[in-house]
Order: sequence, then C-alpha cells, then structure tokens
Amino acid sequence: MSTPKSFDDMSQSKYLKPANLPDQPVTVVIEKFEQIEVGDPKEKKWFVFFKGKDKCLGLNATRREALKVLYGTPGDAIGKAVDLRKGKTFYAGKQVDCIEVHPPSDEVPYDGPTEGEDQEIPF
Repeated sequence: MSTPKSFDDMSQSKYLKPANLPDQPVTVVIEKFEQIEVGDPKEKKWFVFFKGKDKCLGLNATRREALKVLYGTPGDAIGKAVDLRKGKTFYAGKQVDCIEVHPPSDEVPYDGPTEGEDQEIPF
C-alpha cells in the first residue's frame, strides 16, 4: 500500500472535493443526475455523476447555472463532456477552494469577430 500524497487523499467520501482534483482541468462525461439525502437534518440535494468515476459532485446554484448555459436541460447534458477545475470562492466570508464546471477544453475559444462579421459591440 502506498502513502497518500495528502491527508485529503485519505478521505473515503463519495463526494468529489477540490483536493481530489489535479491542478490541471479534468474532462469528464456526465452520466446522470440524482437527488441524495445529505446533512443533518437530512435534506435532498442534487448531484451529478460521471462515467467511470466513483465520486459525484454536488450541484450548487453556480454549477447548475454553468450546466444550464452549456447544455440547456439535464436531459441534454447526459453524455456530454465538461471540464472540472479547481477554483476559489467565498463562503461564510472566507475564501475557500471549490470545483468549477467549464466547457470541455477541446472547445474553440472565441477570439473576436472574424473578417466580415459585425465589428461593433452590441451594447
């Protein structure tokens, strides 16, 4: 048995945490969405599961909005890829690590209008 890289690696949690991710983005494919009872008192929360992965990711408002912008509906998101990246956010007034959902890295970034496209900013 090998020694873990960090104490966070010793966690047996079934939920994905920032410490579980490498420093570079990870591309995963959405398998399903499911409600799971968590917390004390128990409360149903939505989670996303990924093909070939053991851990699921909780869907907070920010992650739900990212998936909505990318794919429209949960049904349309199943089978689609997303990048998961380590990020930072504020929680209870303190900066904490988080997991961000982004378009898959094989998407072509927008570099501005191409020749012949309207060059004006629409606002």
